[in-house]
Amino acid sequence: MNEADKRPDYKKLYRIACSYFEKKKGHFASGPLDETFFTLRVFETAKDLIKLIKVKAKEKEILTATLLHDIGKSKLNIKKIITKNGFTENILEEWHRHPKLSAKLAKPLLKKLGHSKEFTENVCYLIENHDKRENFSGKKSLELQIVQDADYIGDTGFAGFVRPFTWSGKFKRPIIEQIKYMKNNKNSRGLI
Repeated sequence: MNEADKRPDYKKLYRIACSYFEKKKGHFASGPLDETFFTLRVFETAKDLIKLIKVKAKEKEILTATLLHDIGKSKLNIKKIITKNGFTENILEEWHRHPKLSAKLAKPLLKKLGHSKEFTENVCYLIENHDKRENFSGKKSLELQIVQDADYIGDTGFAGFVRPFTWSGKFKRPIIEQIKYMKNNKNSRGLI
């Protein structure tokens, strides 16, 4: 394990992750409810989970993965996700591209920051599979379970509560109509 692997610069990684979302106009420009704050919630949740389980886990790989797990969303085609009236028919097809895109972006970044090949591959594995909660084939490592759980908890907590308010403003719908739309629209399920 090299020095970069022993001491990942989490603040720098977070700033880099934020830079991906700050460049993206539209969907990712919704202030404290956007991906930058979500990334931080997932990171902090993962730290809490690691402390709670009291089982040896590759903490540095987990925390690095949580900071970079969604950077691929910055490369999604927003027009394939939403329109001015709501979600597109093929939203999930586009949405589920982000883990692979995130891993693809993370790999050269981690190499540039001096991380070892093994560390980089392990982190990219966690990133690429973080969204496969139900449809993962094979045995999940403890590290993958932690990343997936932190991602899910981060999304279903405060963000899950606020999401209908955010989307109602975007689609110019009354909040109750947006809640009904999200509940009944098959295309909006699976975004978390």
